[in-house]
Amino acid sequence: SVLTLARVASGGRCEIVRQVAWRSAAYARLTTEVAALARGWRLERLVVDATGLGGPIAARLAESVGPRVAPFAFTAASKAALGFALIAAIETGRLLLHADDGSPEAAAVRAELADCGGEFTAGGGLRWGNERGHDDHVASLALCLHAAEAAGPGRRATGRSRE
Repeated sequence: SVLTLARVASGGRCEIVRQVAWRSAAYARLTTEVAALARGWRLERLVVDATGLGGPIAARLAESVGPRVAPFAFTAASKAALGFALIAAIETGRLLLHADDGSPEAAAVRAELADCGGEFTAGGGLRWGNERGHDDHVASLALCLHAAEAAGPGRRATGRSRE
């Protein structure tokens, strides 16, 4: 499981700040840690894969974090829409990856993006993923972008006058 954290900047650009990955983590640990990150980062929106085994995780996060959680069910059509949006954001510069800081997450997302492929389907759909390995980081990028697009324009802290 991968959580992608981003900020929405001017012009609707989605700037990835951090990715956190869990391998073989128990549901209780995963939901507790994701909820803590959501509260700590004061996430405005958290889109969670609610497909199959992700359903209970999404439900538990909704209970813990509240209405900021948006369950997302992967279907052929919904995954195609995410893929088209991801490609458009990358090609137009609206998606900016975090710096390659040497972390395992930075290496993993770049490797998965390089290995991710796609093909058009009948009816104008798009099938994408990594046939030889994982695409969890890329899918998390796509879900984060979906959350950012639904969050609206970026906010800017202006503070208050001391007077």
